[in-house]
Amino acid sequence: MTRLFASLTSIDVGELVPIIERLEEAGVDGFHIDLSDGVFTPGLLFGPNVVKAVSTRTTLPVEAHLMTTNPDVYVQPLVDAGALRVSFHWEATLYPWRTVSILEKADCAAGIAFNPATPVPDLSYLMHSVAFVNLLTTEPDVAGEKLLPTMAERVSRFRSLLPETIAIEVDGGIEATSAGALITAGASEVVMGRSLVSSPDPRAVIAAVRAIPVSH
Repeated sequence: MTRLFASLTSIDVGELVPIIERLEEAGVDGFHIDLSDGVFTPGLLFGPNVVKAVSTRTTLPVEAHLMTTNPDVYVQPLVDAGALRVSFHWEATLYPWRTVSILEKADCAAGIAFNPATPVPDLSYLMHSVAFVNLLTTEPDVAGEKLLPTMAERVSRFRSLLPETIAIEVDGGIEATSAGALITAGASEVVMGRSLVSSPDPRAVIAAVRAIPVSH
């Protein structure tokens, strides 16, 4: 079954608790928090304190998506804050194995995120230690962007090269009406922001996505 993570990037943090409760009741599988350092992407966005605020108010998994340079320095603070899954950008480090190893030693599920323009790399030497890849389906740090074309083909390409033990997560501009092609192509985890969090009926959004047949 497709797993849905609610992105909290666009929320009013003053409404954090009722939003978490509402999404839990609707049936999300976890919460997704973007962290940006203002260097790798233009804006500053959240930090370990927000991860802690969320993780202490839910029993669901909390994942952090690092849109930062030097991701290694954030791993332990995020783990200490309650993140169970952390993805870092392939484009942000010359030494992805080192970052994956740090996450592994911290007993945190390691994910590697890819910008839409990044060619599919050789991940063979990382496959035994990576839990998921996060394929961005919009340009990072651009609020309200629509799903980019050809993203389903990109998902399919990654799926053909990765073992089934590595989940493919898709993230950016996804709505219930556009998730189908991505799931059919091989995505098993979907991050949804405004289309879910701001929906008057998040339970219906989740039901619609979970009703999409999984062919992989």
